[in-house]
Amino acid sequence: GTFAGRYAAGQVANVHRNFEAGGLRWMVLSLEAWPRPAVVDWARSVVAAHPRRNIIVNTHSYLTAEGRISTSAEYGATSPAQLWERVLSRYPNVKLVFSGHTGTAAYRTDRGVAGNTVASFLGAFHSPDRDPVRLVTIDPVAGSVTSRFHLPATGGRLSQYDATVTGLSFVRP
Repeated sequence: GTFAGRYAAGQVANVHRNFEAGGLRWMVLSLEAWPRPAVVDWARSVVAAHPRRNIIVNTHSYLTAEGRISTSAEYGATSPAQLWERVLSRYPNVKLVFSGHTGTAAYRTDRGVAGNTVASFLGAFHSPDRDPVRLVTIDPVAGSVTSRFHLPATGGRLSQYDATVTGLSFVRP
């Protein structure tokens, strides 16, 4: 498949892909870890240009192990808190944020400037033998998102990290 757009030709660190599911239009926007200012500007322009798409953001580091939005830019230019302030909180079509980095799972909700709920999920397990996979179920009618971790090798689950977020409103086509 091809990307709907990318920040830099020949690179896949900052890209977006569009799809339709559940009767809704979606975009997955993948951003490099602690993005450079020019990438933040690009992300803002991409989200602003697609107001009829529900935006899912994927980035390496966003939530801390305790479920807070990180204030550290570690190895980059823009901290997750700055990314929230400059992009994610500004557009009502931003719905979900997924990240890893910390070796555990957590989630939280925040309110964007338009009053929209943004659900953020952390999930990264540094385990060579378990390799859990996050399964996400979105119910656009109920306005909910459910997350659970499945262990493919054993068929088990990590049910202590199950999470359901309600109160989401999705952009209709």
